[in-house]
Amino acid sequence: MTDSMYTAVKLCLHPNRAQQEFFDTMIEDLRYVYNACLYYLKHVFVHQNGRICSGFELNRFCGELWRRNMWLHAIYNNSMFETAARARQAFQKCRENAKKRRRDTGCRQYPRYRGLGQFTSFGYLSNRAFRIYDADDHGKKKRYVEMGKMPGRVRARNMQDIIGTPKTLRIHRKDYGTHFRYYCSSSIELPEGYEEGSMEFEELLGMKKREPIGIDLGLGHVAYFSDGTVFDNPRTYAREIDEFRRLSEKYSRSIGTPGEKKARSKLVHKYERTQNIKTELRNRIVNTAVYGHD
Repeated sequence: MTDSMYTAVKLCLHPNRAQQEFFDTMIEDLRYVYNACLYYLKHVFVHQNGRICSGFELNRFCGELWRRNMWLHAIYNNSMFETAARARQAFQKCRENAKKRRRDTGCRQYPRYRGLGQFTSFGYLSNRAFRIYDADDHGKKKRYVEMGKMPGRVRARNMQDIIGTPKTLRIHRKDYGTHFRYYCSSSIELPEGYEEGSMEFEELLGMKKREPIGIDLGLGHVAYFSDGTVFDNPRTYAREIDEFRRLSEKYSRSIGTPGEKKARSKLVHKYERTQNIKTELRNRIVNTAVYGHD
């Protein structure tokens, strides 16, 4: 029996006010759980001769937290378990780094607690707690996401074909200074016999690979193909980088002033634009090299 293959899809969410409050409440509640798990891990490690408690023991601690705090009943237990696993992974990674840098007195011994605004995501470990589906809205196809304990359904942007079964879901919140944006990423289990790059997968998406070609990467051109195709740096990229540096300096001067949030919002938007230019160029090069078209 072969192992299942997975891919991922990212969706931009457009929640209403009640759904935004739900996301923000979940993130802050799970931030408390994350910090509590770090405290418990440190307590066990210090008082039991360097033992790192197991995932099962940490889940049992989360269950006790859930029973003692009524305000935690608004979140799923499996979301708490996923947060506990992240805390344990961070603790293990920090201890491994401390062992490698034993002589470095400045090496951090334990992970840092997350302050307000420093915890930005949470997850659903089971597809029984969420659903991604397409619906017909007056002849127009739209995509929606439903999540356990969230009021209503949230509109999602990205009509990329989902081939397979969604297994897990993670909600991300990105700070734009003056507002938040929300995204979700889901791991998709591909059908049996399908894997990215296989002939069956390409036929399902209506794609066909081209013959292999040579690629030369250089300074004058981003990429030069053996068939004569040339990819130059986008003309707007250098201008966007200069604008980003100017906004970065302006944001540094505005820290602690009433205009800090607005300056941060402009900086984050400009950074996202520069990253999108690079991503678009990279995808165009890859698609042309593999499939012969953008």
